[in-house]
Amino acid sequence: MASYSTLHPSTSIPHPVPITASKSNLRLLPCDPLTDGPAILTQQIAAFSNPHEPFFFVLFPETEEREKAVKRLVDNWVGDERAKYVKVVDGDGTLISAAKWLINTEPLSEEQKKERISVDWHADQDSNEWAEYLINWIHQHQISRTRGEPCVSKFCLLFLLLSSSQFQIIPTIHNAQS
Repeated sequence: MASYSTLHPSTSIPHPVPITASKSNLRLLPCDPLTDGPAILTQQIAAFSNPHEPFFFVLFPETEEREKAVKRLVDNWVGDERAKYVKVVDGDGTLISAAKWLINTEPLSEEQKKERISVDWHADQDSNEWAEYLINWIHQHQISRTRGEPCVSKFCLLFLLLSSSQFQIIPTIHNAQS
C-alpha cells in the first residue's frame, strides 16, 4: 500500500487502490495544511464571491484579514483528526480542486457530539452570534446524519468540495433561434 506524506502527519493518506498510469497530467494527492491552506481559501473565496454566497462569508468575513482567516482555517484543519484532505493538481502543481472528508474511525463521545464552537472573528457581537449559531447548527446536523458512528461504508461526510473556476465545466444553453 503506497502512502504519501505531508508536513503534518494527520494529512498523510494511504492509497489502498493503486493509481494506474494515465495520459492526464492531473494528480490526486493529500493536502498539506501549511502549504495548501492559502490556495484553498483563495479558491473558496473566489467560488463564493460570484455569485455572492452570504453563508460562506459568515464563516470567512470579507472584512477579516486574509492571514487571520488562513491561520484559523489551518488551525481547524490540523485540529480535526477526522478531517482528511485531498487535492487535484496539474503537472505544474497548480491546485485544481480540493476536498475535505470527515471520517469517523471511532464513535464520537457524548462530549464530542455536544461540542459547541465559539466565534469571535467578526467585528460585532450580533455577527459573531449568528456565525456561532450557523456553525453549531451545521455540526449538529452532521451528528444527526452520521449519529457519530464510525465511517464504515455510509457515514463518511464530504464536507467541502471546490474547483478552480478555470477548470469548471459550465453548460452552455443554446438559443433556439441561433
